[in-house]
Amino acid sequence: MLIDKFDVVVVGGGPSGAFAAYELAKKSLKVALIEKEQLPRYKACGGVVAPHIEKIIDFSITPAIERRISKMRVTVNLNAPFISESPRPFAYMVMRDTFDNYLVEIAQKAGVQIYQKSPLSGLEETQNGYIITIPQGEIGTRYVIGADGANSTTRKFVGAPRFKRLSVAIEREIQSTPEYLEKWQDTIALDFGYMRSGYAWVFPKAKNFSVGVVGPKSIAKQFNPYYDATVNYYKDEIGNAKPYITAGHHLPIRIPNERIVFGKTLLIGDAAGLIEPMAGEGIYYAMKSGQLAAETIFEATKSGNNQLLAYQKKIDLEIQPELQVAKSLLYLLNLAPRFWVPRLLKQSHSFWKYFYRIFTGEKEYQDLPKKIGPLGQIFFSLLANDNSKLYNELSE
Repeated sequence: MLIDKFDVVVVGGGPSGAFAAYELAKKSLKVALIEKEQLPRYKACGGVVAPHIEKIIDFSITPAIERRISKMRVTVNLNAPFISESPRPFAYMVMRDTFDNYLVEIAQKAGVQIYQKSPLSGLEETQNGYIITIPQGEIGTRYVIGADGANSTTRKFVGAPRFKRLSVAIEREIQSTPEYLEKWQDTIALDFGYMRSGYAWVFPKAKNFSVGVVGPKSIAKQFNPYYDATVNYYKDEIGNAKPYITAGHHLPIRIPNERIVFGKTLLIGDAAGLIEPMAGEGIYYAMKSGQLAAETIFEATKSGNNQLLAYQKKIDLEIQPELQVAKSLLYLLNLAPRFWVPRLLKQSHSFWKYFYRIFTGEKEYQDLPKKIGPLGQIFFSLLANDNSKLYNELSE
């Protein structure tokens, strides 16, 4: 016996799911959000939010922002340091437990029914939609949005294939003191060149540092030595406290035209592999995909046409091209880091101004090849196909 019926059930209480649910509720649809854990809950993530997120939301995220970043420390193989600065913030720092819970509360205020400690354990297709099974019972719904992350249960239930591209990240949260954190008030650090197609980061939060390494799964054995080298390099500036949280997670990366619509189920955010690999910034694209999914479902309810492939077309038009160029840029930086990193990220070079304006929403990744010049255009064209020989050599 059903405990309730909804127009849409969103699986997952991260940024993509919470925002999709919010957008649907604003359109007067009856929406449920099911989250497998009790909120707030820790989520392994660098916690970078690009300011251009403010172009797609109609509420403030200020209560969840811990730092506004306008400076970037850059090193190549933990050498040759330089700092580049922008005239306005190009990144916000958040802790995901606070940020995700904040978005879910906004969705709830808009009318979304929230089910916490409710892992998805059943997804049965019916003539009119689905029967969802959670610990509280069964829920009926016309549509499902899978927003349950890289290890999506929704993907498994709808028979989605495994991701063809997969990166891995390790992350550690290090408690610190005001003395150390003050030095990083508006600054993050990135290092390139230690390992192929990967990088390390140091991100300051209100009370701690997030330090991590990301790269292809095939070279994961290099991650811990790289992390140790990064922490040692910055030991005089972040302190020597032991991590109080250590986590690892997958970063699935969608390739062009990869299927993300299965009947009346749409996959969004990490569950769809929509992660920007250059900065590892998945939050904006997660929320944008949630917005596009909500638009598509609303249009379907108005027209009575349940063909939801329009969502995938929107992703391939509005999001995927950005991810492809960002991916190519990361590979370019790692192809010859001592040459490319200072030329593309140093403040004295004109490209830096363009780069930070991508994150403020004033520019797009898609225009980068023209900005870099003929050599860059050739490289980006070679990487345009995810199955190209050069692509595979760089990503393995």
